[in-house]
Amino acid sequence: MRIAELKLSVRYDDSITDAESLCDALDTLIETATSTIGILDEYGDPKIHSFAVLSDQEAPQ
Repeated sequence: MRIAELKLSVRYDDSITDAESLCDALDTLIETATSTIGILDEYGDPKIHSFAVLSDQEAPQ
């Protein structure tokens, strides 16, 4: 077995939310999507772990 760490960049309005809240929302989204039986079977049914904030900085204009 292997572990892949994938990168996801998200541009967001910090007057509305924060990076940790986005992680929570993405965790919920992935849990909901992967709860469909067989949805990832053709990929060997990988286990997806929680999202984490690696950096949080101003976006370039």
